[in-house]
Amino acid sequence: MREAETIGERTLLNNCVRQFILRFDLFPSGDFRFEEIINRIAARFDRTEKRIVNVIGFQLKDGKSEAAKTEEVDYVLISDVNNLSLTFSKTQIAFWLESKQYRDNSVYKELFIEIRNVYSLLLPETKTRRIGMRFINDFKCDSKREIKKILGAKTASIVLGMLGGDSLSRVIAQEEYNLADKKVRVQYGVPNKYYPSVISNFDLLLDIDSYVDQPVSVSDWTDTLSVLNHAAYELFVRSMNAEYLVRLK
Repeated sequence: MREAETIGERTLLNNCVRQFILRFDLFPSGDFRFEEIINRIAARFDRTEKRIVNVIGFQLKDGKSEAAKTEEVDYVLISDVNNLSLTFSKTQIAFWLESKQYRDNSVYKELFIEIRNVYSLLLPETKTRRIGMRFINDFKCDSKREIKKILGAKTASIVLGMLGGDSLSRVIAQEEYNLADKKVRVQYGVPNKYYPSVISNFDLLLDIDSYVDQPVSVSDWTDTLSVLNHAAYELFVRSMNAEYLVRLK
């Protein structure tokens, strides 16, 4: 099956993704050259913002440990039309993309390819220590009995079981999967937008984070993203009511 066909079948035009995050964490011993990388991709964005980050460290002075505060700069590239941002952070030794308009991998694909090409040219020896792809889904749910119509049978039964107690203000379950070539963490339940008040709103959360936490070379970034995207989607489908999924297409 061709990739385009596969993507089309998986695209949910009416999805409930509140936030999509694609994050690359680098090794601290690397050469980052973030400014040079930013200069090569800045034309894709409307503007670049510098955000001051206060860093608290400790140093020895006259045999005593003293706190020392320094300032670093995070660079945030912003595209208003695409409702996304790309942050390069020296303090976190990472860069990440955030979007609130996720439909399919077209949200990040072209931009990612350009970033990968720049790294291949300037810093071909770069390796990530972690790559993560996270989908935070919110579903409107009017009542407890509606949960089974949104979530799959297993997931719904767990959430309903947790809701069986008294005076609950939030119920969130977490599962973690350690698979052959990736890991997946999923959180789901009723976050309660009126927290810490007792639950009176049953809107649902499904937060899926698929990631690899081992070294990945630039040349393998593309394949890794494909693996993570498929893993997140497969877990998403398993967690949802099949009839409800049809309504999201």
